Amino acid sequence: MTADHNPMHVIPARHFAALAAGVGGAETIAFLKSAQLSKRLLMIRAVLELAPESPGLTAGYALLVRAQERDHLAVAETLVRPDVGTWAAHCLRRLRGTTTSSQSLEKDLGQFAAIAAVAASIAGLDFSIQVPTHDGVVILPGLGRAVVGSGCAGDTATVSRIDGSMEMSTATGSISVPGPAWTAAHRVRATCDDLVLDLLLDDNDPYRDPYSLHAQHQLVESDAIVWADMVHEAWRILVCHHRPFAEGMSAGLRTVVPLQRRANGGVNATTTEAFGSCAISLPGDAEALAVALLHEFQHGKLGALLDLVPLYQELPGERFYAPWRDDPRPLGGLIQGTYAHLGVTKFWSQQRHAGQNSDFGHVEYARWLEQTRAAMRTLLESQRLTPTGQRFVRIMQNQLTCTNGEDTDIPEAARSLARLAAFDHYLSWRARNLAPDESLVQKAAAAWLEGADDDRGGMGEATPVAAGRAAEPNDRIKLMYLRLRKPDDFAAVLASPGDADAGDVAFACGDTATAAAAYNERLRHDPDDRAAWAGLIASMLEPGDEWARPEFARAVYKHLQGLVREMPVPQALVGWLARLDAH
Repeated sequence: MTADHNPMHVIPARHFAALAAGVGGAETIAFLKSAQLSKRLLMIRAVLELAPESPGLTAGYALLVRAQERDHLAVAETLVRPDVGTWAAHCLRRLRGTTTSSQSLEKDLGQFAAIAAVAASIAGLDFSIQVPTHDGVVILPGLGRAVVGSGCAGDTATVSRIDGSMEMSTATGSISVPGPAWTAAHRVRATCDDLVLDLLLDDNDPYRDPYSLHAQHQLVESDAIVWADMVHEAWRILVCHHRPFAEGMSAGLRTVVPLQRRANGGVNATTTEAFGSCAISLPGDAEALAVALLHEFQHGKLGALLDLVPLYQELPGERFYAPWRDDPRPLGGLIQGTYAHLGVTKFWSQQRHAGQNSDFGHVEYARWLEQTRAAMRTLLESQRLTPTGQRFVRIMQNQLTCTNGEDTDIPEAARSLARLAAFDHYLSWRARNLAPDESLVQKAAAAWLEGADDDRGGMGEATPVAAGRAAEPNDRIKLMYLRLRKPDDFAAVLASPGDADAGDVAFACGDTATAAAAYNERLRHDPDDRAAWAGLIASMLEPGDEWARPEFARAVYKHLQGLVREMPVPQALVGWLARLDAH
């Protein structure tokens, strides 16, 4: 490798190549975990050095030392767990003043005692240590929770292990573990062939949700059963049809943080603070869960690699289009998304032949194949990749160089639908995030008023708006996918549209003429409707048309307000602008 790596963990070429190809088996994941252990130890050392005197921190460290002497592997396995990473990162942010909390700093620091108790218990060590309580509950990460009641002295309880038996005590009494007041952590152990996925469903740890994504708290038994059943089926899909990915996940994926379901769709996330963990909203079926787990584990692998090898150098404020995001992304975000979608594309290249809905699979494969290739080109053209980063992305590119007719066996209908979905996403992104050159907008408006047949300077390059705009659900794409995945539900929308927009429904049906007319009417009532401008242009132009500027059409239309008695028909204005640009 080149000199741009951490000298303490030099990644072997075979592991680098496996990760760049999007996979990485047990040996590669073991290497990443060893590096993550070093990272955790450094983070804990930083906490110890920055923190004021803390009884919980001091006692926890002393217990860990004893446990290490008894069973160093048990301590290593505990410290590399995702929950230790999120705890340490939270404490460092507090100690450095980059975040605040309503909880006392001592309670945050004291949770280290609970982590040490877990390690000591796994090591088979007898001990007694005070740990913090959270609203009358003791949380031992990965093991479970005990209700000890409120009013504990100093908001602490004593956790003891004597001759293999654990108990928790406060001034008001003690409880046994296991016992009526103890709830063991929810675990799912899925096995298919010879591969095992051993997952913790983390619904308790107080630091499990660093992005504030509304993590579920205390899964009820029925929800835990639904999760378990779906994980088992998702694991079967991954092992049987995507084994190279499953081998790495078996070695490294340890925790799923269940998120609350939202009316506007699921949310999934991974943090580099917690290798081996991801946060997921339970999707509608096992196939969707399989691809979500794969997608998020891709983020985790790349994050762990980036801890060792710099792949890029960002410029402050520089942003790029990512075909899977509604907001402009920094280069780091673009490479993360591209790597995740390398995995997604490879998933659908196989799953479209193995799943029950091949039409949907073909569309997903066609869409992400082209869009991920485009994102890789953007990365390489950015001039921001290190030499190692360029090698990494070129290996990624080779994975999507299709052989054996993999890209020619996509049905034309699926390919067309994929292109339309990608085009619509791009237009919606432009409408939301870009602002045109105002002087060129004025020239175009003047040309319209004069009835000119030339563009008077063209449209120029748009610039990103200062802070972007809040993401808006794209109902056109949602309806297109509903038509593919759940035709009966889509038929119900057609029979009773309810709040569904007429233009969006027509667009999802492929009736672009009706859709354009509906968006035209929307814009006559609300010229600011960015989604309607994007929908109008998506309905009028072919995917890939060089003139695809909803932000420019909107700006010209708005500029004409107050200058004419009768506003132009939005459809006519878009057609005129497109013809002028073609000249």
